[in-house]
Amino acid sequence: IGMDIAEQTLVQHFAGGEHLIRAADKSFWKYTGTHWERATDEQVKKLILELVQQNVDPSLISYSHAADQALSLLKAKQAKEGDPLRFTKEPKPIINVINGELSVDGNGNVELREHRADSFLTYCLDVKYDPDATCPIYDEALLGIFSNAKSDSEESRAIPVEMSRHWNEFMGYAIQPHRDIPSFWLLRGGGDNGKTMLIK
Repeated sequence: IGMDIAEQTLVQHFAGGEHLIRAADKSFWKYTGTHWERATDEQVKKLILELVQQNVDPSLISYSHAADQALSLLKAKQAKEGDPLRFTKEPKPIINVINGELSVDGNGNVELREHRADSFLTYCLDVKYDPDATCPIYDEALLGIFSNAKSDSEESRAIPVEMSRHWNEFMGYAIQPHRDIPSFWLLRGGGDNGKTMLIK
């Protein structure tokens, strides 16, 4: 009975088992359609119990015992080898957003792909990727912060637009998964000129 209930639970709620794993942290993880999130034993057992009540004759075996059997079997059956959720490994070069997985290659180029369970991502940012989106408030703030930027050389005086471009290049590099160019960046200037706001 326990095995039948376990199988029914996987079919009805977890794409036949493709959307439920028992990971290295000894927790269940379920796939939501965009990412994996932890599911407690009690949450899984509740789904099991619903099926037990629909399919088990309580005169043959108690609901509680049948549910415990099925839960125990699911823990073993869905145990995943290795570390697919990357608890101890470097994260994959993917930014997970509402409308897909933004894959970033070694040169910073991006490609939006459909969500996939086998990417094993454990988060999804609450934003849609739009390559044509503009950021007028951010752009205006940058120009304002860099409006007093100066250079030692009159000929190479840094203007706000150039400084903004430079800052965006650095930030784009900083958020990439691979940063092979050793660099150290220092925000310099007197107080109350936008350094902290820029970081925020």
